[in-house]
Amino acid sequence: MSKSTTNDFARIIVNAFSLQSAITSNQMLADKGLTTAGWLVLRRLSNKEDLSVAALGRAFSLTRQRMFQIVNRLAEKGYVELQINEEEKRARKVLLTAEGREVLKAVEKELTALLGDALSEMPEKSMDKSARMLRKLTLAISGETAEKADA
Repeated sequence: MSKSTTNDFARIIVNAFSLQSAITSNQMLADKGLTTAGWLVLRRLSNKEDLSVAALGRAFSLTRQRMFQIVNRLAEKGYVELQINEEEKRARKVLLTAEGREVLKAVEKELTALLGDALSEMPEKSMDKSARMLRKLTLAISGETAEKADA
């Protein structure tokens, strides 16, 4: 990897962290009783329902105990529901509730409004390509396969 490529990669990572930090510090999540971690869990569940606490923990590189704390807070707010997994009784499945879908929709509507001008300047094709590239970088660094990362 050339020095220029390394610098470009570092810039992408720094900007991604800066964006995540800006989202975290924005009051809209707190107004809905969410942390960044909680919001990301809701997003993950909206794309792939019926995940165990352990699978969510692996997806976010968190211990099962830490993920259980996040999931419990979301359950207290009514955003997720925990169910016994019939296939593996010890594993609890996490399901997104209607209230969870509504709060997720509200956050994403606010994010779209906040980012609207910046996003409107970027062609959809470029957004898709950027998302795929970030996913590839994540998989390369984590050493996970696409199937494992989606679990």
